[in-house]
Amino acid sequence: MIANGRKVIINEGSFVTSPFQVFATTYASQVGFIGMDKNRSIIKRLANGSTPFVTFGSPTQTLFCVSNPLTNLSINGGANTNGDTVVIYDLVRSTISDVKFSGGTTALRMYGGISVRIKDFTLESAKVGFKATKYASQVGGAGGGWPNLITLSGGELVDNIQWGAYFDDGRMLRIRDCDIEGNGSSGFSGGG
Repeated sequence: MIANGRKVIINEGSFVTSPFQVFATTYASQVGFIGMDKNRSIIKRLANGSTPFVTFGSPTQTLFCVSNPLTNLSINGGANTNGDTVVIYDLVRSTISDVKFSGGTTALRMYGGISVRIKDFTLESAKVGFKATKYASQVGGAGGGWPNLITLSGGELVDNIQWGAYFDDGRMLRIRDCDIEGNGSSGFSGGG
């Protein structure tokens, strides 16, 4: 678990690690990861497993995630039979930019979240590229509401087995200037 409130700089290279969680107990202690380039700063999952590879927050947290957690890097969750590659709970007013998410059951999984921009991204080689849904938080949790005003722009949702994007129990998903192809039987699924 990482909870020290500093940005983690990911130099050029491939770094192999076990699944980990980024959890903050104060807004000042929130952590983000900054790479040099999404094709040259790579974090890879060490071994197969059903747990998520990288998790920001938790379903019982009492804070929103408010930092810009990921920039200029690649996160590879391995086989699409593994758990989700990146999971983020209640990300608010943040931007994820120039990140390649690949592998895992879902390449990027958001629970809740408000006013989030994901730009210049790649979501590939998972069962589902991007998934945003409501979750039921515990008493005293930060949010647990619907994903609201999520924007995907200038990116790729490609070569995912089921869907490029899945959005359910949400209030607004905008997809602009994105390449969505090679995803199962349909590129997008939404509901509720």
